[in-house]
Amino acid sequence: MRTVVMNHRPAGPDEVPEGRRARLLRHLLGRMLELEEDGLRVLGPSDPFALRAPLVAVDFTGRDNREMARRLDQEYHIMVDCTDPANPHGGLLRLCPAPGVTFEDVDYVQGAVYRLLLEPR
Repeated sequence: MRTVVMNHRPAGPDEVPEGRRARLLRHLLGRMLELEEDGLRVLGPSDPFALRAPLVAVDFTGRDNREMARRLDQEYHIMVDCTDPANPHGGLLRLCPAPGVTFEDVDYVQGAVYRLLLEPR
């Protein structure tokens, strides 16, 4: 089974993705936006590079984001972070692909998130 690292911590604000990595991050944003009608909330600017670190933040509306992060890790081997672990619902899920993440990995992440969204609350 694959492991997808989506909890990458960039070295600092000077690490600006270019080329392939920039396209990958925009692909991730597009894939997550496709799931909004299924109950995923995508937060932040429409350009993921407008933030200090290049990332996409999402919220499983009405669900415990810490639990969703745990399940993504344990069931799908997708490593993500919560923006506020002290928050009872974990804050938001922070998706920041590591340099080795592929376009196929992003599609795999979308599929896993979609499967979790389809489950009854």
